Formats: sequence, C-alpha cells, structure tokens
Amino acid sequence: MEESFKFIGLLLVLIFLVLIYKQYKKLIQIYKEIGAEMFSYFPPKALLKLGSQKIEISYLYGLVIRTKVSLNGYLSLEKKWLGKSFNTFFDDPSWAKIVLDSSKLILLIKPEAQLPHLSSVEILGNTLKIAFYHRKIDQAFKEEIKRAIELLPEVVKSFEGLPSSKIGIVKERLRNWLFYYLPLSIFLIFTAVGIYWRVLGYGDVLCRDDLFKLGFKLLIPIYLLHLLATYFILGRHFHLRKNLLILIILYFAGYYLIPFVVLEPFNARFDRSEAKRIETIVKGKYVLYGKMGGFFLKLSDLNCPFRVSERLYKKAKIGDKMVFYVKEGVFGLPWAYRFWIERVSTENFRENKTSNR
Repeated sequence: MEESFKFIGLLLVLIFLVLIYKQYKKLIQIYKEIGAEMFSYFPPKALLKLGSQKIEISYLYGLVIRTKVSLNGYLSLEKKWLGKSFNTFFDDPSWAKIVLDSSKLILLIKPEAQLPHLSSVEILGNTLKIAFYHRKIDQAFKEEIKRAIELLPEVVKSFEGLPSSKIGIVKERLRNWLFYYLPLSIFLIFTAVGIYWRVLGYGDVLCRDDLFKLGFKLLIPIYLLHLLATYFILGRHFHLRKNLLILIILYFAGYYLIPFVVLEPFNARFDRSEAKRIETIVKGKYVLYGKMGGFFLKLSDLNCPFRVSERLYKKAKIGDKMVFYVKEGVFGLPWAYRFWIERVSTENFRENKTSNR
C-alpha cells in the first residue's frame, strides 16, 4: 500500500512538472514572437528594444512588463477583487493628480485597451510596471501582451515634462519594511538563537499539543496587532489583492515554525525551576510520517504521546519504565530536562538529552 502511494505521488509530481514545462515553452514562444531576447531562463526574463526604449518582460506569479520613465514617484492602479474597475494608491496626492490628468497612464486601464487580464499599473520610483495575471498562456493572452507593448511608448512619452514626486518612494519602502522585512528579520534572529539552544539540549516539551496551544494564544494577538498596525499606518495603501495571500502564507508558516524553533527552546533556556523526577510506564509506541511526524511513545500518567529519537524508540518495549527529570518551563510548559528507559529486568537505556548549562 505504501509503495502504491509513493507511485501515485511520483506520478502527480511528474504530471505537474510536464504542465509547468508546457506553460514554460508557450511563454518562451511569446517572447520570441514579440521580438524579445532572453537573458534569464529562471525566472524567464527577456529584453525588448523599441528604439531607445528598453522593455523588460518577466514571469513568475504573473507576467510583468517594466520600463524606465522620466519621472519619479509612487502611483499604483490596481484592479478590484470583484469588478473591472481599478483602485488608485499614492503617497503624494498633488503629484498623483498631475500624472493622472496630464499623462496617458489611464489609457492602459480603459476598456478600449482590451487588456482584460491586466492586474495593475504601477509607477515605482522611475520604473513603470504593468502586471498581468492569467493562468492560461494562450493565443488570446499573447495578443493582449502585444497590445500592451504597442500602447507603452505612447504612455511613456506622455510622462515627459511632468515633475517627479517630492516624496518619491520613501513611504513605499517604509511599508515594505513594516509589512515584510522587519517581521522576517525578527523571526530569523529568534530562529537562529532557538536552533542554537536546541542543539545545546533545550527543548523536548512533554506535550506538543500544549506547545501548539501556547503558540496559538501568543501568535494570534501578535498577528492581529501586525495586521492592524499595517492597515492603519498604510491607510488606503493597504494593497489587499497584492499582499493578503502572502500575508496568510507567512502567518500559517509562522504558526507551524515558531512553536518549535522559538517557543520550545526559549521555554527551556530561561527556566530556573528545579527538576523533579517522574516515573511512568511505556504503554505503546508508533511512528508518524510527514512534516509533523516522528517516533512517539505512549506513556502512563501523560495525556499526550512523547516524541523520542529513533534509537530510543527501537529500544523501548511495552511495560518498560521511563524516568523523567522534568522542569516547569518559563512559559508553563513542562519539559524533559533528562530522560531514559529503565528495563524492568537488567539494563538501562539513557537518552543523552541533558541541557548544557
């Protein structure tokens, strides 16, 4: 049965790779047909020259067209989630009004442009960025990209003579720091410290379920605070369409990783309680596969299974006595300062998990 599941999994991966390869070939064909030269194959990027205008075309989550413009600032037109109209985001209201009124930027989002899969038009610094999101790369999508490129020189030329924003992209960079870079930097620092302490032997909570419950209690307020702070600081610049999916992925990844790489070692490292001896009996054992898997022992007097090394798992027998020296934990999560198996008959098997202090 296990071999069958492996075969099915391998087959699904193979089908997925074949589909990606077909889409990749279609994308390369589009680049060639519009006269762009490839300069990167992963991610696929190409450069198109229209006179003195250089246009970069790339594809990762969607197809993006970039080119330099004569002004500098931040202005974004993004399609609404449910609808065909666009939201407008900016930091410098007076400058944004000048650009929208005096240039032909709006030309790209008008129905006459026939760009149904256009997702956003953005001026970021001195770069004009046009993004398309469409799962299927077909002939219709190719014609849509061609129309956008045909309109691009006219739009770029209309920026000539217009002023740059006095604010520039300072606020946009600040938003990115608040939204992504600062939380990620804090997480990486705590993770590095947590992994180091785990190597030294700090960890091994008795009940992993309690670890997840603690993570939920601590992280939900932090996530809400981050979300609200981001929303109120960004105001109308909170790009829900662009950021929500990434935010959800980061939150769920944090909920899975933080309890193990941060909370568990920190719970043990700053614990100053005295170790108490606990004796229990091995009632059962099992193995879980996957990311949440491992080797587990079912123990009497414990409400949840205890994870051990493969070595200790193989040596543990039903009815063996397991001895713990347990500390309370700074977060109130009891953890195994030291533990081993005692055979009822003769020998003992110790798990070398004593914390280095």
